[in-house]
Amino acid sequence: MLYEPDALLSLIDEAFDGVVLGNGVSLRESVAIDNHESAVGRAIARELDEKHDWRSLVADPEFRWICGVGGPIFMDAAGFTFHLPAYLTVAVLEADCPKNMDLFVNVLNRLTDLSEFGVEKFALLSPKQKSCVAVVLKYLKSKWKWIGQDTVNSIREYWDPTLEIE
Repeated sequence: MLYEPDALLSLIDEAFDGVVLGNGVSLRESVAIDNHESAVGRAIARELDEKHDWRSLVADPEFRWICGVGGPIFMDAAGFTFHLPAYLTVAVLEADCPKNMDLFVNVLNRLTDLSEFGVEKFALLSPKQKSCVAVVLKYLKSKWKWIGQDTVNSIREYWDPTLEIE
């Protein structure tokens, strides 16, 4: 079964409802980490970031452009869990015409990294959230023909082994 975009957006919204950043690494804080800033620099960057409503990130233009410096690779499990639904939402919304392919490649690299380092980022995801990620990845694979076998393998090996995928 392949979901339509509106159904996928509802699935993401439901699966990640109530997720907050807590003490996780925030968006601008991830840039500060990548730039080797001090604890003070990280704290200043963090002050500017959304911490309670991941949905507001979807409309934040800066959110879509933080990927070459900072971004998911510099986030801990809490930060990744908080930002992931916004990334998934933007991917679904822009599936037909991506505005920043580097962002999606960056997020896909994180979602297909099943090394110990990669899987640590998924530690806080519930089974429902993991299943949601699998369905969105399957959808994106149907839209973006360049998505390769590593995505299929990650779905089969980690995200949802029961999901049928070509």
